[in-house]
Amino acid sequence: MAHRKAVIIGIAGLLVLTVSAPASAQQDQLFDRFSLALEGSWVRMDTTIRLDSKVLGVGTELDFESDGGLASSKVVPSLSFDWQVGRRHRLTGWWQNVDRSHSAQILEEIRFGDEVYPVDEVVSFGLGEEEYGLGYTYYLSRQERFAFGLGGGVRTLQVSARLAAQGLQVSSEGDFTGPLPFVWADVRSAVGSNWRFVGNLGLFYISFGDYTGHQLVLDASIEHLTLDWLSVGGGLRGGYASVEVDTSDYNGEAKLGIGSVRLFARVRF
Repeated sequence: MAHRKAVIIGIAGLLVLTVSAPASAQQDQLFDRFSLALEGSWVRMDTTIRLDSKVLGVGTELDFESDGGLASSKVVPSLSFDWQVGRRHRLTGWWQNVDRSHSAQILEEIRFGDEVYPVDEVVSFGLGEEEYGLGYTYYLSRQERFAFGLGGGVRTLQVSARLAAQGLQVSSEGDFTGPLPFVWADVRSAVGSNWRFVGNLGLFYISFGDYTGHQLVLDASIEHLTLDWLSVGGGLRGGYASVEVDTSDYNGEAKLGIGSVRLFARVRF
Protein backbone atom coordinates (compact mmCIF):
# COMPACT_ATOMS: atom_id res chain seq x y z
CA MET A 1 0.00 0.00 0.00
CA ALA A 2 2.79 2.44 0.91
CA HIS A 3 4.65 1.79 -2.33
CA ARG A 4 1.41 2.21 -4.28
CA LYS A 5 0.89 5.70 -2.83
CA ALA A 6 4.47 6.66 -3.68
CA VAL A 7 3.90 5.52 -7.26
CA ILE A 8 0.67 7.54 -7.43
CA ILE A 9 2.50 10.72 -6.37
CA GLY A 10 5.24 10.05 -8.93
CA ILE A 11 2.70 9.44 -11.69
CA ALA A 12 0.81 12.61 -10.74
CA GLY A 13 4.03 14.56 -11.03
CA LEU A 14 4.84 13.04 -14.41
CA LEU A 15 1.34 13.81 -15.71
CA VAL A 16 1.78 17.44 -14.74
CA LEU A 17 5.10 17.46 -16.55
CA THR A 18 3.52 15.89 -19.62
CA VAL A 19 0.85 18.56 -19.98
CA SER A 20 3.32 21.36 -19.33
CA ALA A 21 5.14 22.94 -22.23
CA PRO A 22 8.86 22.13 -22.44
CA ALA A 23 10.80 24.46 -20.16
CA SER A 24 13.90 26.33 -21.21
CA ALA A 25 17.00 26.69 -19.08
CA GLN A 26 16.21 27.74 -15.53
CA GLN A 27 16.14 31.52 -15.08
CA ASP A 28 14.45 31.87 -11.68
CA GLN A 29 16.64 31.28 -8.63
CA LEU A 30 13.69 31.00 -6.24
CA PHE A 31 11.35 28.70 -8.17
CA ASP A 32 11.43 25.79 -10.59
CA ARG A 33 8.67 25.46 -13.13
CA PHE A 34 8.36 21.82 -12.14
CA SER A 35 10.51 19.50 -10.03
CA LEU A 36 10.67 15.98 -8.61
CA ALA A 37 12.68 15.41 -5.43
CA LEU A 38 13.99 12.22 -3.83
CA GLU A 39 14.96 12.65 -0.20
CA GLY A 40 16.69 10.60 2.44
CA SER A 41 16.06 11.56 6.06
CA TRP A 42 17.60 10.53 9.35
CA VAL A 43 14.54 10.81 11.59
CA ARG A 44 14.32 10.67 15.36
CA MET A 45 10.88 9.84 16.78
CA ASP A 46 9.01 9.87 20.08
CA THR A 47 5.60 8.16 19.87
CA THR A 48 3.05 7.79 22.68
CA ILE A 49 -0.22 5.92 22.06
CA ARG A 50 -3.17 5.02 24.27
CA LEU A 51 -5.92 2.71 23.01
CA ASP A 52 -9.02 2.59 25.21
CA SER A 53 -11.73 -0.07 25.28
CA LYS A 54 -15.48 0.36 25.50
CA VAL A 55 -15.41 -2.62 27.90
CA LEU A 56 -12.14 -2.33 29.88
CA GLY A 57 -12.03 1.47 30.06
CA VAL A 58 -8.97 3.68 29.73
CA GLY A 59 -5.94 1.87 28.32
CA THR A 60 -2.26 2.09 29.21
CA GLU A 61 -0.36 5.04 27.75
CA LEU A 62 2.58 3.48 25.92
CA ASP A 63 5.80 5.09 24.80
CA PHE A 64 6.60 2.82 21.86
CA GLU A 65 10.32 3.69 21.95
CA SER A 66 10.85 3.27 25.72
CA ASP A 67 8.22 0.63 26.56
CA GLY A 68 8.23 -1.26 23.28
CA GLY A 69 11.91 -0.99 22.40
CA LEU A 70 11.27 0.44 18.91
CA ALA A 71 14.26 2.18 17.33
CA SER A 72 14.05 5.90 18.12
CA SER A 73 15.88 6.80 14.90
CA LYS A 74 15.82 5.49 11.35
CA VAL A 75 16.84 6.46 7.81
CA VAL A 76 13.82 6.65 5.51
CA PRO A 77 13.14 7.81 1.92
CA SER A 78 10.47 10.25 0.77
CA LEU A 79 9.18 11.56 -2.55
CA SER A 80 7.74 14.95 -3.50
CA PHE A 81 6.91 17.20 -6.44
CA ASP A 82 6.47 20.97 -6.94
CA TRP A 83 4.63 22.67 -9.79
CA GLN A 84 4.74 26.44 -10.22
CA VAL A 85 1.40 27.30 -11.85
CA GLY A 86 1.87 30.84 -13.09
CA ARG A 87 3.83 33.49 -11.25
CA ARG A 88 2.19 33.36 -7.81
CA HIS A 89 0.66 29.87 -7.54
CA ARG A 90 2.41 26.65 -6.50
CA LEU A 91 1.16 23.08 -6.02
CA THR A 92 3.12 20.50 -4.07
CA GLY A 93 2.62 16.84 -3.11
CA TRP A 94 4.62 14.45 -0.94
CA TRP A 95 4.82 10.96 0.58
CA GLN A 96 6.83 9.38 3.43
CA ASN A 97 6.54 6.10 5.32
CA VAL A 98 8.19 4.84 8.53
CA ASP A 99 7.52 1.27 9.68
CA ARG A 100 9.07 -0.19 12.84
CA SER A 101 8.66 -3.35 14.93
CA HIS A 102 10.30 -4.98 17.98
CA SER A 103 9.63 -7.70 20.55
CA ALA A 104 10.20 -7.04 24.26
CA GLN A 105 9.37 -8.55 27.65
CA ILE A 106 7.04 -6.09 29.35
CA LEU A 107 7.65 -5.03 32.96
CA GLU A 108 4.09 -3.96 33.79
CA GLU A 109 0.58 -4.94 32.80
CA ILE A 110 -0.59 -3.33 29.55
CA ARG A 111 -4.21 -2.64 28.59
CA PHE A 112 -4.38 -1.99 24.85
CA GLY A 113 -7.84 -1.97 23.33
CA ASP A 114 -9.83 -5.02 24.43
CA GLU A 115 -6.75 -7.05 25.41
CA VAL A 116 -4.74 -7.25 28.65
CA TYR A 117 -1.04 -8.18 28.42
CA PRO A 118 0.33 -9.48 31.77
CA VAL A 119 3.70 -8.68 33.35
CA ASP A 120 6.70 -10.61 31.93
CA GLU A 121 4.86 -11.53 28.71
CA VAL A 122 6.89 -11.21 25.50
CA VAL A 123 5.00 -8.72 23.32
CA SER A 124 5.63 -7.76 19.70
CA PHE A 125 5.20 -4.02 19.15
CA GLY A 126 4.58 -2.70 15.64
CA LEU A 127 4.11 0.87 14.48
CA GLY A 128 3.54 2.24 10.99
CA GLU A 129 3.57 6.01 10.41
CA GLU A 130 2.70 7.05 6.85
CA GLU A 131 2.18 10.59 5.56
CA TYR A 132 1.02 11.89 2.20
CA GLY A 133 -0.55 15.17 1.18
CA LEU A 134 -1.27 17.87 -1.36
CA GLY A 135 -0.81 21.59 -0.78
CA TYR A 136 -1.28 24.97 -2.49
CA THR A 137 0.59 28.25 -1.91
CA TYR A 138 -0.24 31.77 -3.10
CA TYR A 139 2.73 34.19 -3.02
CA LEU A 140 1.68 37.57 -1.67
CA SER A 141 5.13 38.95 -2.41
CA ARG A 142 7.37 37.72 -5.21
CA GLN A 143 10.55 39.65 -5.94
CA GLU A 144 13.70 38.66 -7.78
CA ARG A 145 15.48 37.42 -4.66
CA PHE A 146 12.71 37.03 -2.07
CA ALA A 147 9.20 35.56 -1.92
CA PHE A 148 6.58 35.12 0.79
CA GLY A 149 3.42 33.05 0.47
CA LEU A 150 0.47 31.62 2.39
CA GLY A 151 -1.41 28.45 1.60
CA GLY A 152 -2.94 25.24 2.79
CA GLY A 153 -4.04 21.77 1.78
CA VAL A 154 -4.89 18.32 3.05
CA ARG A 155 -2.45 16.02 4.81
CA THR A 156 -3.23 12.42 5.71
CA LEU A 157 -1.38 11.02 8.71
CA GLN A 158 -1.89 7.29 9.04
CA VAL A 159 -0.72 5.75 12.31
CA SER A 160 -1.21 2.01 12.78
CA ALA A 161 -0.20 0.54 16.16
CA ARG A 162 -0.06 -3.23 16.75
CA LEU A 163 0.55 -5.39 19.82
CA ALA A 164 0.73 -9.20 19.89
CA ALA A 165 1.53 -11.55 22.78
CA GLN A 166 3.54 -14.51 21.58
CA GLY A 167 2.61 -16.83 24.47
CA LEU A 168 -1.08 -15.93 24.69
CA GLN A 169 -1.78 -15.80 20.95
CA VAL A 170 -3.71 -12.55 21.33
CA SER A 171 -3.28 -9.30 19.45
CA SER A 172 -4.84 -5.86 19.15
CA GLU A 173 -4.50 -2.97 16.74
CA GLY A 174 -5.38 0.71 16.68
CA ASP A 175 -5.66 2.84 13.54
CA PHE A 176 -5.35 6.62 13.86
CA THR A 177 -5.98 7.77 10.29
CA GLY A 178 -7.75 10.83 8.98
CA PRO A 179 -7.50 13.66 6.42
CA LEU A 180 -6.18 16.73 8.25
CA PRO A 181 -6.42 20.17 6.58
CA PHE A 182 -3.59 22.59 7.30
CA VAL A 183 -2.40 26.16 6.70
CA TRP A 184 1.21 27.20 6.17
CA ALA A 185 3.55 30.09 5.45
CA ASP A 186 6.43 29.79 2.96
CA VAL A 187 9.53 32.01 2.74
CA ARG A 188 12.15 31.83 -0.02
CA SER A 189 15.36 33.78 -0.38
CA ALA A 190 18.19 33.77 -2.92
CA VAL A 191 21.65 33.36 -1.38
CA GLY A 192 24.57 34.37 -3.59
CA SER A 193 24.21 33.36 -7.22
CA ASN A 194 23.56 29.59 -6.94
CA TRP A 195 21.87 28.97 -3.59
CA ARG A 196 18.35 29.34 -2.25
CA PHE A 197 16.88 29.10 1.23
CA VAL A 198 13.36 27.79 1.82
CA GLY A 199 11.56 27.85 5.17
CA ASN A 200 7.99 27.12 6.14
CA LEU A 201 5.72 26.84 9.15
CA GLY A 202 2.66 24.58 9.04
CA LEU A 203 -0.28 24.36 11.45
CA PHE A 204 -3.51 22.44 11.57
CA TYR A 205 -6.43 21.76 13.88
CA ILE A 206 -9.53 19.76 13.05
CA SER A 207 -12.55 18.30 14.77
CA PHE A 208 -14.44 16.22 12.24
CA GLY A 209 -16.51 13.11 12.84
CA ASP A 210 -14.45 10.55 14.75
CA TYR A 211 -11.18 12.55 14.59
CA THR A 212 -9.68 15.49 16.45
CA GLY A 213 -6.11 16.56 15.82
CA HIS A 214 -3.53 19.32 15.73
CA GLN A 215 0.03 19.71 14.50
CA LEU A 216 2.95 22.12 14.33
CA VAL A 217 5.73 21.64 11.72
CA LEU A 218 8.86 23.73 11.14
CA ASP A 219 11.04 23.14 8.08
CA ALA A 220 14.14 24.85 6.73
CA SER A 221 16.46 23.87 3.86
CA ILE A 222 19.35 25.24 1.83
CA GLU A 223 19.72 24.16 -1.79
CA HIS A 224 22.51 24.49 -4.37
CA LEU A 225 21.39 24.98 -7.98
CA THR A 226 24.14 22.76 -9.35
CA LEU A 227 22.86 22.47 -12.93
CA ASP A 228 19.97 23.86 -14.95
CA TRP A 229 18.19 20.53 -14.42
CA LEU A 230 19.54 19.42 -11.03
CA SER A 231 19.89 20.80 -7.52
CA VAL A 232 21.08 19.22 -4.25
CA GLY A 233 20.55 20.32 -0.70
CA GLY A 234 19.83 19.54 2.91
CA GLY A 235 17.74 20.74 5.77
CA LEU A 236 16.19 20.30 9.21
CA ARG A 237 12.58 19.49 10.03
CA GLY A 238 10.80 19.24 13.36
CA GLY A 239 7.20 18.71 14.33
CA TYR A 240 4.63 17.53 16.81
CA ALA A 241 1.22 16.00 16.13
CA SER A 242 -1.62 14.77 18.31
CA VAL A 243 -4.59 12.77 16.97
CA GLU A 244 -7.60 11.62 19.01
CA VAL A 245 -10.03 9.00 17.72
CA ASP A 246 -13.46 8.10 19.10
CA THR A 247 -15.29 5.43 17.08
CA SER A 248 -18.05 2.96 17.85
CA ASP A 249 -15.40 0.27 18.48
CA TYR A 250 -12.67 2.08 20.43
CA ASN A 251 -11.18 5.42 21.31
CA GLY A 252 -7.66 6.58 22.01
CA GLU A 253 -4.92 9.12 21.38
CA ALA A 254 -1.62 9.18 19.50
CA LYS A 255 1.11 11.78 20.15
CA LEU A 256 4.03 11.96 17.73
CA GLY A 257 7.17 14.03 18.00
CA ILE A 258 9.63 13.88 15.10
CA GLY A 259 12.85 15.60 14.10
CA SER A 260 14.92 14.91 11.01
CA VAL A 261 18.09 15.79 9.18
CA ARG A 262 17.57 15.38 5.46
CA LEU A 263 19.48 15.34 2.17
CA PHE A 264 17.82 15.54 -1.22
CA ALA A 265 18.36 15.71 -4.96
CA ARG A 266 15.85 17.59 -7.10
CA VAL A 267 15.35 17.10 -10.86
CA ARG A 268 14.30 20.48 -12.28
CA PHE A 269 12.25 20.98 -15.44
